[in-house]
Amino acid sequence: MYALASLLSGLVFGLGLMISGMVNPAKVIGAPMPDPARRKFDLRCLFGSLAFGVGWGMALFELVERMRDARGSHSPSKD
Repeated sequence: MYALASLLSGLVFGLGLMISGMVNPAKVIGAPMPDPARRKFDLRCLFGSLAFGVGWGMALFELVERMRDARGSHSPSKD
């Protein structure tokens, strides 16, 4: 089952590369790269990254809670 899931994941990834045109070396090599010497800080990028990270963090905590609920392993409350 693991091998089948790996195969399907690889096929979906490869299909995505083909649809986006990233199998064309000229497109990949010709892509503009950011200048690392540029020190200007973009606040939109910063807050977008922050929101993205917080969203994934919240999703992870929710997933862990659901897994604990499914197992029935709650920590004892100290009332």
